[in-house]
Amino acid sequence: MIRRILTVLGVIFFINACASIPLGTMLSLSSFDEQDFAELNPRVIRSQILIDEPGKLKIDATELTLELDTSQGISRYSFPLKLESTQVIPQNEGLFSNSPAQNHYQLALTDTAINSFQQVQTLINTETPTQYSFSIDAGLDEMSKPVKEITLSVMIKLTEEQGYLTLIDNATLNLKQQP
Repeated sequence: MIRRILTVLGVIFFINACASIPLGTMLSLSSFDEQDFAELNPRVIRSQILIDEPGKLKIDATELTLELDTSQGISRYSFPLKLESTQVIPQNEGLFSNSPAQNHYQLALTDTAINSFQQVQTLINTETPTQYSFSIDAGLDEMSKPVKEITLSVMIKLTEEQGYLTLIDNATLNLKQQP
C-alpha cells in the first residue's frame, strides 16, 4: 500500500528559491493514493502560474513531472505543458496594500503528454509505488532589465470537481544575474 505521501513540490526556475506548500493543499492531498491517480483525467489537468512583471514564463521549458519510487527504483516522467491562455493583471494600488502587475498563465498537458500520462496510469496499476511526487518545472524568459527578485504563485487542478490547489503562494525568488 502506498504510504500516502504526496510531495507536491513546486516550480523549479533554475534559480534558488524557498517556498512553502499551503497547509490546505497538504490536507487536500493527504489521502491521495494510487487509485486516485489512476482515476485522474489528464485532459482536465491544468496549471496556473502568476509571475510579477517584468517576469515572463518560458513556455517551451514548462512541464509537469512525476517521480515514482517503486521496487524497481525511482522513475521520472515528464509531461510537457502547452499555453491555453495568458493575461496581464494590472497593478493594484490600494490603501493598505499594493501589488505589482502580474503575468497570468493557464497551461494544460499537450496531446503527447496526455498519452504518456495515461501510460503511466496503467503502469501504476501493475507496479505499486511506495512514494511519488508531482512538480511543475519551468523557466523564465530573459528580461530586458535586471531584476533582483520576482514573486510567483503556482496552482494545479487535478479534477473538475476539486478546482485549483495552491502549490506555491506568493514566493519571492532571488534572481542571480549572470555577469
